[in-house]
Amino acid sequence: MSKTIHAADLFCGAGGSSTGLLEVARELGYEVDLLAVNHWTVAIETHSLNHPGVRHLCQSVDTINPREAVPG
Repeated sequence: MSKTIHAADLFCGAGGSSTGLLEVARELGYEVDLLAVNHWTVAIETHSLNHPGVRHLCQSVDTINPREAVPG
């Protein structure tokens, strides 16, 4: 059984929601494949600094196909 959570943080900002998910997952022994999405460059730049191991997309959430963006 896979111990990986596939998730997306939509409208990511500084990354508080991402931090919560990553910390809880680590405590429970899970890895996280996380995608952070926001249409605002500043939000993506900030989130990237706070969460360098996360994939980032700078585009509007209504242009993303969730099944392609977060496979699994």
